[in-house]
Amino acid sequence: MTRREGHDQWRRKPLYFAVREAVNSFIESSVERNWQFSKQGRDTVELVRTLCLRFDLFARQIQKRQRKRSSIIFTDEYDVQDAMHALLRLHFDDVRAEEWTPSYAGNASRVDFLLKREQIVIEAKMTRKGLDQREVANQLIIDKERYSAHSDC
Repeated sequence: MTRREGHDQWRRKPLYFAVREAVNSFIESSVERNWQFSKQGRDTVELVRTLCLRFDLFARQIQKRQRKRSSIIFTDEYDVQDAMHALLRLHFDDVRAEEWTPSYAGNASRVDFLLKREQIVIEAKMTRKGLDQREVANQLIIDKERYSAHSDC
């Protein structure tokens, strides 16, 4: 390699790295812009998912009170909804309870919670005698279709 070629190579390296960085930045911003959720949106969905998946741990812990104090008891879905509402308010500013959805198959219904800015709908369910896990799963399948018609879902 001649001295001139070596000199040109050193001059091209910064240009190569600058172009590579610009292309990578463009690709990343394009993916973020066109992806279903932005990184922040994916993080928000993951936070809501974690709250839901760990809710039973919260419910069990909140029922263990010190010094024989009266406990919070989860007897029905409304108790679950009240607790979930409180947890959501810790993380989100605009939590709307019992938001109406557009009519689906002739029926209108309400979502338990709508996180308006994040465009996330949360439905709280509680199994009980006569409402087992299978029936809850079937209800959620129907709810999902019903709620997807909501403009903020």
